[in-house]
Amino acid sequence: MLVLPATVNETQNYMHALGGALEGIRNAAFGLSDEQARCTPCRSDLSVSGILKHSTWVMVDQMGERKAEPGSQEWATEFANSFVPNDEEDIQYLLQKFDETKGRFLQITGSMDPEERAMVGPFPRVDVFERVETSRRLFFSRALLEFSRHAGHADIIREQIDGATAMPLQFAVEGRPGNKYIQPWNPGDRRGNSAGE
Repeated sequence: MLVLPATVNETQNYMHALGGALEGIRNAAFGLSDEQARCTPCRSDLSVSGILKHSTWVMVDQMGERKAEPGSQEWATEFANSFVPNDEEDIQYLLQKFDETKGRFLQITGSMDPEERAMVGPFPRVDVFERVETSRRLFFSRALLEFSRHAGHADIIREQIDGATAMPLQFAVEGRPGNKYIQPWNPGDRRGNSAGE
């Protein structure tokens, strides 16, 4: 839910943005069957379920809880598999894992000082093969970039499935009554329930 505090520090600002991106990813699954969540209606191979699984994988990776060394074959295999749920990973399972991981991720992230120095990397997918020293601020910005990108992916995929768009979905998830600009999503309106659409 949108909250506009009078003042925030830098970490709180990052956390507000990160939390919003992660909520957007989760909201894209609202009201979908497992079959719908697995479908790939766009030209890419991405699905809402796949984005949930991958985002959970990224959070675990960024918390340093993954055993595979970045850049190793094991890590590359895990990364590739993170986009495709297996037969046992239905939408309810994926949402449960996402929520559990998100809670830990935001708790750890919220305790960080952006000025703190830390070793990060390697990031072999962008040709950074060594660990480098930087501030935690880089962690925040990379996480925000990653999850905002995937929230956008999830928005587009969900709209292709049944016309639902981000803000009406958020209103529906939060149980908000709506206003003259936005009405909560319902399955009968394929336009997304936003005034003016």
